Amino acid sequence: MESIIQWVIALGAVGCIGLIGCGGAADDEITAQHQAALETENRSEDNSQIGSVSGRTAQQLHPIVNCVAPSANNQLVAHFGYDNPQGATLTIPVGLRNAFVPPPFNRGQATTFVTGENNNVLSVVFNPHQGPIAWKLGKALAVAWENSPPCVPSFAGAASATLVSDSEIALTWAAATDYTTPSSGIVYDICESMTSGSCATNFVVAQTTEPGAISATITGLTANAKYSFVVRARNAVGK
Repeated sequence: MESIIQWVIALGAVGCIGLIGCGGAADDEITAQHQAALETENRSEDNSQIGSVSGRTAQQLHPIVNCVAPSANNQLVAHFGYDNPQGATLTIPVGLRNAFVPPPFNRGQATTFVTGENNNVLSVVFNPHQGPIAWKLGKALAVAWENSPPCVPSFAGAASATLVSDSEIALTWAAATDYTTPSSGIVYDICESMTSGSCATNFVVAQTTEPGAISATITGLTANAKYSFVVRARNAVGK
């Protein structure tokens, strides 16, 4: 198993990260070298269906690293998804064409792949000090390591601003979504400025909401003055 781990580490070092098809000589080599190990894993888990999906079919799938986030004991949790561009659902058992490296090859990953891009279907905890972790589907590899994109909320920003009084304004927004924190746990930082564009270049937090808020009232404003506001979402790990 040592050589497969070293190969993945080297792969991460040259930037084979995220949504990737890392086919070619290197991938052919790893397939040949470690087929016996994977088949041993298949037998131990009674994956008799291995080989029921053609290599050509499996190669149409692309695993995705959505993001990584801090976990306990200085570990990271990698969030994986996949893209199935074919017009049909595929079933690929855990084995040579559907495996995690380093072992264990089976980390609870999907074996049924519906069409389209499907994000955050699996999260795996790993120790970045021991190297990256990779999901192999066919000949495509998605490698997660400490420099993979961090998990951050998806947020469209403030949707409306309503004048409440000469010194108050109400801001509203749609709730952010996040792979690591439910919407009810996301907080929102608000920057206010009398200089247009300054919050974009120098974001100073004037107010932070309670978790899960979708509105805020800004008070203490100067009458007849112009203000600009920027709202940012923040998850439980501070991103």
